[in-house]
Amino acid sequence: MIGTPPDDFVPPPSCWRTIGVYGDGRPTCPWLARHHHCRHCEVFLSAARGLLARAPSEELLAEWAARLAEPEPAPPGPHEDVLVLVVGERQAAVPVAAVREVVNVRTIRRLPPPAASAIVGLVSVRGDLLPCVSLDIVLGGRPEHPLAGRRLVVVGRGDEDAVALLVSDVAAVRRIEVVAESPDDLPDQVAERPLVRRVLQLDAAEVPLVDPAVLVETLRRHE
Repeated sequence: MIGTPPDDFVPPPSCWRTIGVYGDGRPTCPWLARHHHCRHCEVFLSAARGLLARAPSEELLAEWAARLAEPEPAPPGPHEDVLVLVVGERQAAVPVAAVREVVNVRTIRRLPPPAASAIVGLVSVRGDLLPCVSLDIVLGGRPEHPLAGRRLVVVGRGDEDAVALLVSDVAAVRRIEVVAESPDDLPDQVAERPLVRRVLQLDAAEVPLVDPAVLVETLRRHE
C-alpha cells in the first residue's frame, strides 16, 4: 500500500520494476503518493539520463564508423511521369505532361478516303473537333472494331496540335527516369517508328513511349 515515505527511505535498484508502476504486482513505492507515476520521479529520470550519458560500446562505434565510411549514393536523376495505356493486347505510354484529359469514347465521325490509315475519324471533345487516331494502328497492330468501353486520351499542348488517341483502357501513371537514348538502342521492331521515343521496361514488359509531338507532325505530313 502506498503511504508517506519515511525519512530514511532509499529506493532499491530499478525500483520502477519492483515496487513501481512497471512491476508485476501492485505498486508499493511510498513516493508514488507524491509523484503519481514513476516517470515523474527523480530516481527514474536520473536512471534515464545515465543511459543516455553512458559511453557507446566498441561494437556500436565500429558499426557507425562503417556506415559513415560508405560513399553517399548518387543523387537521383531527372524523372518524368508517363501514362500507361492498354492498346489491344499490348501496352504503350505517353508523357503525362502531354495529356490534356481522358474521356470515354463518344460518336466518331468517319472520314472519306484518302484519310491517313491511323485516323479513324473526327470526335468532338468539349466542343473541339479533334482527329481520332488509333494508337493500335500507329504501333503496327490491327484496329479493334468494337468501340464500346474504349477510351480517348487527348494529347497535345495546344488546340491546333491536339489529337484524341483511341485506346482500349488506361492502366496507370508511372514515374520513369529520363535518359538519353539513340535510335540504335531501340529494338528492331520499333526502331523504324520515329514516334516511339524509347522502350520502357515496366513489370517485365516492353512498353513503347510514344512522342505525341512527333505523332502530330507525322499526321500533318499525311494530310
